[in-house]
Amino acid sequence: MRIKSKKTIIVLVAIVLTISVSAGFTLAYFSDYTKAEGDAVLHLTGQTEVTEIPAKDAKEITITNKSKEPVDMVTRVRVLGPNEFGPYEAQGEHPHWAQGQDGWWYYDQVLEKGESTESLTIKWTIPTNTAIKNYDVGVLHESAVARYQEDGSIEYPEGWKSPFGGNQ
Repeated sequence: MRIKSKKTIIVLVAIVLTISVSAGFTLAYFSDYTKAEGDAVLHLTGQTEVTEIPAKDAKEITITNKSKEPVDMVTRVRVLGPNEFGPYEAQGEHPHWAQGQDGWWYYDQVLEKGESTESLTIKWTIPTNTAIKNYDVGVLHESAVARYQEDGSIEYPEGWKSPFGGNQ
């Protein structure tokens, strides 16, 4: 009986020692730290808002630069809806808007803080024999912080094929 208790005590001591050694490493891990110094600030510049005034067969679109800081923005819009209603074309005068070959309408002026584009009215034709009763014509708009080339012209973002020059 005594031999069994000595073996049990030795096993228990071994377990306790193993746990205490492991706990020491764990406590050392949690007590070690590095003091952070300095800071990094992330500013998301530029914010635009699209305003759509819908009609039965048209939408009047205006983009406004709502940036909190003075940031110049460039913008473009695209109208998407049922293919049967196309082509989607501008109605009326819109001297600062031009449609690119990619289907987007580009605004040729830089929008400063608080400024808005001239309105762009996009019209479509609803066929009389259409089975479509409920539909939505959506407006996609993209804006980016304006960057300028050495000659002062606007450098449009990568992937924008502006009809005004710039990134062709």
